[in-house]
Amino acid sequence: MQKKKRVMSKALKVMAAGTIVFSSLGAIPFNTLAADVTATQVANDQVTIQNGVKAEYSQIIRLNPYFGNLIATEYVEKTFSENFGLNEPFPGLGKTDYSVKKTAFVVIPVSGEYMFWSKGDDRTSVSINGEKKLSTASYTAVDDKSMGHFHGGDVIEVSQTLENDKANGSMYLKWGKPNLVLVDPNDVRTDIPLEQTFPTRELAEEAAAKMKNNGVLTRYYDGIDSNVFKGEVVEPESFTKHYGKYEPYPGLGRDYYTVKKTGYIYISETGNYSFHGGGDDRYTLAVDGEVLIKDLMYPNMTTTGNLYLEKGTTIKIEQTMANQQQVGHSSLEWKTPSQSQFMDIPVTEVYESKEKALASNEDLSFEEANAAVNNLFTNKDPNGNITSTTTQADIDAAQALINKVTDPTKKEELQTNLNKAQSQLDAKTAQAEAENKAREAVNNLFTNKDPNSNITNTMTQADIDAAQALINKVTDSTKKAALQTDLNKAQSQLDAKTTQAEAENKAREAVNNLFTNKNPNGNITGTMTQADIDAAQVLINKVIDPTKKAALQADLNKAQSQLDAKAAQAEAENKAREAVNNLFTNKNPNGNITGTMTQADIDAAQALINKVTDSTKKAALQADLNKAQSQLDAKAAQVEAENKAREAVNNLFTNKDPNGNITGTMTQADIDAAQALINKVTDPTKKAALQKDLDKAKAQLASNGTLKPDDFVLGTTTITGSYSGDVDRITLSKDGVESGNATKTNGTFRFYVGPGIKKDQSLYMVAYDKNGREIAREKVNIAAVTAGQITPTAMTIPGDANISGTYTGDVSRIEVSITNEAGTTQVYKGGTVGNGTFKFYSFDKTKSPKDIIVVRAYDSVGKLLDTKTVTIKNNVVTTAGQVTPTAMTIPGNSSLTGTVSGDVAAIKVTVNGTVYAGGSIASDGTFRFYTLDKIKKADDTVTIAVYDKAGKLLDTKPVTIQAPTK
Repeated sequence: MQKKKRVMSKALKVMAAGTIVFSSLGAIPFNTLAADVTATQVANDQVTIQNGVKAEYSQIIRLNPYFGNLIATEYVEKTFSENFGLNEPFPGLGKTDYSVKKTAFVVIPVSGEYMFWSKGDDRTSVSINGEKKLSTASYTAVDDKSMGHFHGGDVIEVSQTLENDKANGSMYLKWGKPNLVLVDPNDVRTDIPLEQTFPTRELAEEAAAKMKNNGVLTRYYDGIDSNVFKGEVVEPESFTKHYGKYEPYPGLGRDYYTVKKTGYIYISETGNYSFHGGGDDRYTLAVDGEVLIKDLMYPNMTTTGNLYLEKGTTIKIEQTMANQQQVGHSSLEWKTPSQSQFMDIPVTEVYESKEKALASNEDLSFEEANAAVNNLFTNKDPNGNITSTTTQADIDAAQALINKVTDPTKKEELQTNLNKAQSQLDAKTAQAEAENKAREAVNNLFTNKDPNSNITNTMTQADIDAAQALINKVTDSTKKAALQTDLNKAQSQLDAKTTQAEAENKAREAVNNLFTNKNPNGNITGTMTQADIDAAQVLINKVIDPTKKAALQADLNKAQSQLDAKAAQAEAENKAREAVNNLFTNKNPNGNITGTMTQADIDAAQALINKVTDSTKKAALQADLNKAQSQLDAKAAQVEAENKAREAVNNLFTNKDPNGNITGTMTQADIDAAQALINKVTDPTKKAALQKDLDKAKAQLASNGTLKPDDFVLGTTTITGSYSGDVDRITLSKDGVESGNATKTNGTFRFYVGPGIKKDQSLYMVAYDKNGREIAREKVNIAAVTAGQITPTAMTIPGDANISGTYTGDVSRIEVSITNEAGTTQVYKGGTVGNGTFKFYSFDKTKSPKDIIVVRAYDSVGKLLDTKTVTIKNNVVTTAGQVTPTAMTIPGNSSLTGTVSGDVAAIKVTVNGTVYAGGSIASDGTFRFYTLDKIKKADDTVTIAVYDKAGKLLDTKPVTIQAPTK
């Protein structure tokens, strides 16, 4: 492979050296001798990509006749489709008036008919295997054509050229093809994927060869039942495939065809296997000659039972799909012992012959070992270098796989390549050790072993010299240079270290002089000023060592903080005192708090006290603040006691109004609880008001009573009922006006109201105690009297579909009972009642004129108002009729047609025992019945039957079906 790549690179250099015949859309000579061309070709001397295209970039000098300069050629990991926008596609090419040609070798992923689609800004052309196939003349144009059939694993050379005049530049190349998943490919165009695109034919052929290791033997037949053989081919695919409306095989057509796939699978694990399949339109599946799914029609899918298979056996799968019209597809999934769900059978498991399936298992050890060895090397090439991530464990694992290979020739080849990897790894390990020792020695010179930091305090010139000796043993020039750079940093720091001590000493002396006894952990001197601090800061700024500089700065900051705090403390004490005094009347902490003082005011004063550092002054401030807090707490507690007492008293009364009556549920315990809360109130005025309201409740609790009037029936003259408790007298409130007194006897009462009470009047019975206080009031319910009648309409059975009639009065719903000739009665509820009429659907409930039908009417509360029996007229009519069906051609006709006569009102068609109702009958006696989805074959058994409007069978005829003439 490396030799092939070098030959290709040599050809590129020749291209860059002189005049070349080239045009994006034709063969026109142009010159190419740009200064940077050779450099570009050298940079791309090796084809290092696995997938991608060869891209040629040219400047367009003139369009007619075409003249241009080739700027560069490169191999890029890209697809054909690319949007350059307003950008320059390649350095030096320019943003307008350029041509980009992309060439690649494409591996066809699936057998079948292919559509290619091209578009670009401004013009494109596409060639396949050197022949121009597509072209567009403007940025809005699209060329979309069928390229005919390709076979899975074919390698085709594809070139697309873009010419851009100005502004945006783009090129798009897409294809449409059958799918190997159950997705309809019709009218779908997708970019040719990168993984199917290769920069050289050698790489494409290598991928295609690997692809052809697996697949099925596919046979194609014309029609869905004939044996007209059209051809067979081994296809590198599994069983699931969606053809859409594409022609599956040259000359087969896009409908009425049969595809039979045969594949062999080597069973790699013992256990139960099951299959799930189906197709469009008819699907059959056989395993080892046993038919598991037969003639399954679209859109049905089905699952087979379990098949117990032993590891090491080989099974033969035969899948047949017959397509009638439109799209065609087949799907086959399996569930293996190690799978929890159905999945497509991978093509890597399928072989076109039993021998190849068995051989695949025999070659597995070699392939696995070969892959393991190749993976040790860059680009998987044993003639190159090992990868940067290869370890001894990887080599040991590959050795274990080689040991399983039995073919001595293959085993020796693998061992030779593995030995190369071992030698390189050993050398790499030795060099890594030298590099590691040198790196360790250099890193040890620095704090935290970080060459980007400072040298350690104990590092000497001898340490630097020892590290230099180790660096001299490193052979990798890049790593050696990096080590030397870091060592030079250490040398520079060591040289500077001796001059830094003096600066540090001067700064330390200046800082210490700011403190009493020259101790930075103590207090500043009484005479220290800001000028002293500023002078010390100047000396600290000259210190380079960050640690020592930080320590000096920290001590200086202490002095600055103490100086700042000294001035700020007096201000903090004054603010705190002012805030505390403002809490009290006349600002006197020995008096009472102000009437407007809140908790927020205390919290704000507390925050200011917290800033005071003098303990004596802070304690005095805190003592005064505590006085204010105590007074505020007492004030809040009293308000809470008053609120709780008021709430308890108000809750004793209806609507919480002490000027009204107590609630019906109020007890002595409620009064006692309220009294306890009132006792806690200290304000004499508020306490007296609360006690006054509580005394009202106590007085009312002495009397209580209840009323329960009976329902009053319109037309009567007396209201009756019962009472209990402290009821002294009972009156009637009629429409808001009270009058009269009821007669009471042993807990019951009677009140004469006289005639004339109307149902819309408002009546209340009102009870009073001996003090004349109202203690109960209850509404009198007026019970209305309902009435109504129904008149059912006479019926004809069979014939009428509804029980209907009219009603008067308060009828709200109906109930129907039907008694048949056997004496069995069935009761039904429902129907519609409104606007004086009723209707009840009965077509499916009564069939005989001898049935007895009774209708009952009820009011809204379920009171029975009326019962009537429906009169049934015995209406027996003699009907007759005939049908004459027209012969059908299948496939071909989509509807059954013909003529009818007489009393025909309905049609039913029977296909292979299945009955279908429907169709339409015209006024001229012709009929039509849609059968495209019912009659599938010329040998289907079909009959037609006709009926009158009552469902009586009038005539039955067979339907003649014939196959189309060829």
